[in-house]
Amino acid sequence: KPVYIGIDPLNSLWGLILKKTGKVSDLISFTVDYSPKRFENKILNSVYHFIDKITLRFSDQAWSVSSRIFDLRLSQGKNSDDLFLVPNAPAVRELKKLINENPNPFNIITIGTISKALDFGLIIDAMQMLVKKYPKLKLTIIGQGEGMNDLREDIHRRKLMNNVVLAG
Repeated sequence: KPVYIGIDPLNSLWGLILKKTGKVSDLISFTVDYSPKRFENKILNSVYHFIDKITLRFSDQAWSVSSRIFDLRLSQGKNSDDLFLVPNAPAVRELKKLINENPNPFNIITIGTISKALDFGLIIDAMQMLVKKYPKLKLTIIGQGEGMNDLREDIHRRKLMNNVVLAG
């Protein structure tokens, strides 16, 4: 059976329903941001946080994008064995050794999921125009996803292999 990853309490609620009906085997509740005051309306805010508590309690795992949210989830009673820190950006401290003291202004780096939801075609269009004026321009795309093959084909079709690097 598939695993369901719910990105926020409302999506996790659907995952919980699917789990209880046997449609999915595991529920992962993924918190990408957290605010005690999500909504101005007190009733709506209370309902939202009630759903958050229920889905957190019944999820098999809870993922958090920051140590602040990780610690919050611990304080809310989630077992540390079922809690994982999944940052959505690299830790700057870990990357400092990779930063050159004399940066090259012709290097551009982007980090994220490569999907059809993001318009990488627009970025590749821009690169195709810009490399005519700035042939040393390089774009490094760090990430993976369902759009990787299409993006790779687009880069090859436009003959930008020397200017666009897919780092994975």
